[in-house]
Amino acid sequence: MAIMDKDEILRLMTAMIRANGVQVFCLGAGGEIPEDLDYGLRARFFPSYDYAGLVSDMISRSSSDALVYLEDEFGAFYSVLSIEDGQAFLLGPMLFRAPDIDKVISGNAFPEGYAGSLREYYNRVPVIPSLDMWNNMLCTFLNGLDARGIPRVLLNKGRIRTLPQAIPADPGTEDNEFAYKLVEKRYERENEFLKAVSAGDADKALEAYREFLGFRLSPRTPDVLRDKKNFAVILNTLLRKTCEQSSVHPFLLDGISRGFALKIESALSSDYVDLLFRRMVVAYCGLVKEYSHKGLSPVVREAVSYIDANYPRRITLSVLAGILSVRPGYLSRAFSKEMGETVTSYINRTRVRASQRLLADSSLSIMQIALECGFSSQVYYARVFRALLGTSPHEYRESLRG
Repeated sequence: MAIMDKDEILRLMTAMIRANGVQVFCLGAGGEIPEDLDYGLRARFFPSYDYAGLVSDMISRSSSDALVYLEDEFGAFYSVLSIEDGQAFLLGPMLFRAPDIDKVISGNAFPEGYAGSLREYYNRVPVIPSLDMWNNMLCTFLNGLDARGIPRVLLNKGRIRTLPQAIPADPGTEDNEFAYKLVEKRYERENEFLKAVSAGDADKALEAYREFLGFRLSPRTPDVLRDKKNFAVILNTLLRKTCEQSSVHPFLLDGISRGFALKIESALSSDYVDLLFRRMVVAYCGLVKEYSHKGLSPVVREAVSYIDANYPRRITLSVLAGILSVRPGYLSRAFSKEMGETVTSYINRTRVRASQRLLADSSLSIMQIALECGFSSQVYYARVFRALLGTSPHEYRESLRG
């Protein structure tokens, strides 16, 4: 941490916190009061709720020598971080254990009608699996920010009162409004995620996906691993259909979809399924980036799709033109104009990409891979491979093995 400046540490800290689904609010001179701090829960109970007063009270409990934890009446926690120059960071809400909604209602004398709002609220609040992990991460960043070199201590100030003395009125059937708004936000995040995937933007897709995961779905089965596998199957299908709508050929999608389906079902831990979530997002975005044919004219789109699906076969400009019922000269000009390369160049590049996967994931010989991918000989394959990647197939395979 010593080699990083303050801004770099703060950016990294914020990114790590948000990666866990936790909100980060930077407060201080000119900082805005986060009125959606609790996703609107208190405003649901008390329409004129004073969020400015809540934030001011929380910040007043901070300490420059400690990492302060505060717990509210809903069993949610907030971390308050005080920085030397007067800046303060408010993190939360977050949970370290599953709440008991019945106890929250009885302990705060809430009407039973608010159970639905509380249930949706808890589905939205991120659960931190390990308090020790969370503490260690935050203290590492804070110690790097403190020029005095004084380690931060943990200070749990216990439960604070954040609600007025008055008891909110029974909402009756109107309690659905809060739940509706949270569901709407979940769908908005889902659409942002799918939009990023359809554009082949893996970074934006992963960011949107992390935000989407902040809206926890009620488990369909008590088996945690099975429940995650079911969600992974749904995500795999959703990603495949999104890529198909981005004009990625079904032949390419079928291979990657079946591969992930097998990995999902053979997974032995929920942690591995979590890893597959990320790998699926990156892989499908990669397909869109490499193979999406949006914006191409019908004839060029058909030509590209045919090559993508049939690259192991013998394909020439004349053969392709005949299949598409157009003149070779017309196809050549249109293809080069729209794709920025010749038909032959695209065929070779597609075959080399396919061979890279076999070099990485199979024990086939170089000769077998050359023939599998449509090259007429190992010599020609090696020449094309080196021209595109600057190395030989053998050297490429050895580099993957470390």
